[in-house]
Amino acid sequence: MKKLFTPDTPIGTLVAEFPGAAAILNTYRVDYCCGGERPLKEAALDGPLAPESLLQELNAAWEAFRIEETQYEDWARSTPEKLVDHIIAVHHSFLRKNLPVIGELLFKVLQVHGPHHPELFEVHRLFGGLRQELEAHLVKEEAFLFPAIAAGKGTAALIEELEAEHEGAGGALKALREATDHHQAPADGCASFRELYRLLSALEQDMYTHVHLENNILFKGIKA
Repeated sequence: MKKLFTPDTPIGTLVAEFPGAAAILNTYRVDYCCGGERPLKEAALDGPLAPESLLQELNAAWEAFRIEETQYEDWARSTPEKLVDHIIAVHHSFLRKNLPVIGELLFKVLQVHGPHHPELFEVHRLFGGLRQELEAHLVKEEAFLFPAIAAGKGTAALIEELEAEHEGAGGALKALREATDHHQAPADGCASFRELYRLLSALEQDMYTHVHLENNILFKGIKA
């Protein structure tokens, strides 16, 4: 089994080798998808926990995992075709289902609470741009990239383009987190307001896993 992780372990490698780390990193809002080559000690600076404390928690979870022999799908050792099927079935489906729901709910909350919460106008702007980019991104992957991977064709230029789009989506998600006070609805927020922020948080977490699987496993394996 893999030895304990170190401050210099690339954040993307850490999650690829120990998927259970994703839940911990999500808790502390540490980006492990874009910039996956960053060492843990640098990536940890994104979150509120000191790098040494985060490393200690991750290694404790890793040791517990090894003792319990918890089962999980090791995508780093899967075939590209199986990983692509998983990405479409889980993460692309999540976006197709939830982007329209979030958009409709956000418009409703903006209409009701916008006059007293002007930050919602920025949330609306940021989400609208992100949704537009993500919907086009899904089409590029399913219409061009994934068939090319299955056919064994060259994908270098397209992967570079998609990785840049991942960076842009990551920036938009971080901006949304800041605009929503880390997805914390205000005290006077209604049930719809709270549900909106819950869905935005779920979107961020799903996107982190989604982009991690593509950047740090699928794309990296194709480039190797």
